[in-house]
Amino acid sequence: AGIVRTSAGSGTVVISSGSTLSDTSYGTPFMENVTLLKETIILRRLIESQAAREAAQNRSADDIKELQNALFDSINQIRKLKAKENNSFFEADAWFHKAIAKASHNQLLVDCLDAIPYITANHQFLSLKYTTPRDEVVSYHTQIYENILDMNGERAYESMYNHLYRVSLKSDLSSMVETLMMNHKQEVGGLGGEDGI
Repeated sequence: AGIVRTSAGSGTVVISSGSTLSDTSYGTPFMENVTLLKETIILRRLIESQAAREAAQNRSADDIKELQNALFDSINQIRKLKAKENNSFFEADAWFHKAIAKASHNQLLVDCLDAIPYITANHQFLSLKYTTPRDEVVSYHTQIYENILDMNGERAYESMYNHLYRVSLKSDLSSMVETLMMNHKQEVGGLGGEDGI
């Protein structure tokens, strides 16, 4: 998987293998590279906001069914998360975001999301841990879904952009990542407990 460039007379060339964006060698639920974290938040806002806009313009009845199922599952999983029950919120959240990209019927947007699953998981973790109240996640997901349902591309774009913007509201990402690293080292050493998410 990767990003390619097609040039007339030159064929198709891989310009990024995606390894930097999907590398799981950190072995932790967060990134140590703050610059990459900031840059990928910006990248996701651009890609997923455009996907929401195009989903509002291009979605089919089947896309709406999938989006609705993904929305309901994400709401159910966040309720379980809040109740400290076993949950699959990260998977449900990823399904919702992927369903939006699929509903755009723009394969490049789908491929871009597929190329960064580890980055997305980091953003989910940081967002729930530090920047976005859980009830707000439900509210954003519902707004995005309703705007796509209403075929309002600009509002869908704006709702997704604002949803992903919450991850970057924590101004001191360096301090946040340092704290997470310290907590992870304690947990690996047997000194830590639950992460509190």
